Parts: sequence; C-alpha cells; structure tokens
Amino acid sequence: MIATTIKQKVAQFKQNIFTKLHHRTLLEYTGQPVVSDDEIMYLLLPFLNGEKSNDSTLLAAEAIAMNMAALNTHDLIEEHDATSKSQQLTVLAGDLYSGMYYATLAQVGDVLLIRSITEAVATISEEKTKFYETSHVQLQDALHALEVIETESIQKFFEHFAFEQYSVFARYGLLIQRLAKELDSCKTDEQTRFISAFNEDGLEAKLRNELQTLATTYEKVVSTSPLLHDDVKNCIVSRIQTHVNN
Repeated sequence: MIATTIKQKVAQFKQNIFTKLHHRTLLEYTGQPVVSDDEIMYLLLPFLNGEKSNDSTLLAAEAIAMNMAALNTHDLIEEHDATSKSQQLTVLAGDLYSGMYYATLAQVGDVLLIRSITEAVATISEEKTKFYETSHVQLQDALHALEVIETESIQKFFEHFAFEQYSVFARYGLLIQRLAKELDSCKTDEQTRFISAFNEDGLEAKLRNELQTLATTYEKVVSTSPLLHDDVKNCIVSRIQTHVNN
C-alpha cells in the first residue's frame, strides 16, 4: 500500500466517523469531532499493513474512534468557564459521541470486547485524575500516564483481535504526538492540565529532550521492524519527523 493510499484510507475512515457523529448544531458551535490523523492511523495500522479485516473488526474500530472523540472533546471543557454556552455544548458533544460509541460497540455484539474497552476507559479516567490531584508530578510518571491515556483503548482493541505485535508502534507514536502537542503549549505559555501538574523550571527543555529521544528511538524501531511494510514505515517516519520538526 503506497503512502498516498494510506493517507486516503485514514482520511476516508475519519470522514466516515465524522458523518456518523454529525449533528448540525454541535458542528456549528463546537466544530468537527476531535480525532487526529495519528490516532486513526495507529488504530488502523494492522489493516494498513495488510492484515485482514471484516465488518466486525472495522465496526469495532469505528467504536474506538468514537470513544477517542468523546474523550478528546471532554478534555476541552474548561473548569473556570464550564457554564458558558459553548462549553455546555462541548459537554453535550462529548456525551453524544460517547453514546454513539456505546451504540456502535453494542452493534459488534462482542461481550468480551465491550468489557475490555469499558475497562480501558476506566483506566484512562484514573490516569487523567493524576493531573488534577497534585500540583507536582515526576516527569516519568506523567509520561507513563500520558501513554496510557493516549493508547489504552487501541491497546485493548489490538489485544482482542490478536494484533498485539502492533502495540509498540501505537505506544511510541501517540506518545510522541502528545508530547509534541504539550511542547507547543509550553512554548506559548498555555496551561494545559499536563503542564499545570508541574512546578519546576526548564519544563520546555525537558519536554523537547524527551520528544527528541523518543523520536530517535522510535524511528529506529520502525525502520528495523520486520513486521511493517516499507510504505507503512515511510508513512510513520514522516509523521515522526513532522512532530519533531514542528
């Protein structure tokens, strides 16, 4: 599968999710659901790499993407201004996406999958509380929490459908994406919940160092992987370089 086709498949899947989650009023006030290309790419990675899929696995993948949209949208809720109209609609949007996620997962009809993903959501919520409960956390503990937050749903999806060999790519790739996002916020003095959990000087430099170290390691993992096809490798490496260079 050539890189252009990979991008097209990611875009097509993402648009399909947007169509299913479409709500005219919410679209007007809150915009499209928040799901990144990287999240979709790593969710679909086994299939982009040639693994067989069927209606059940693709429907399950749609449910996971909807869940990520719900969690990402709820993360946009501001504690100090949660009663404004736009914020109330953001809450409603996250709730709608969550409802669609449960409805879609129910269509799959796989009780074990439902239980596994439900546990993943609970674990993600637990890790998020770490950034509320303390004003100072150790960077390595925070990075572990971010890894769980960003990848736990996908990890459970991979485990259920016997795609565990792809887990390492999602762990590295989505943590790099999140670190790049937090670094951008740090540069502009935006106080995200992650950044607010630290009370130390030089955070920007530490994040930059962690990002570069992870990116270097991950690029080697991808480039030397006997599992991934060359076009998939090239696509992932391109994403890594985009995050680091930006």
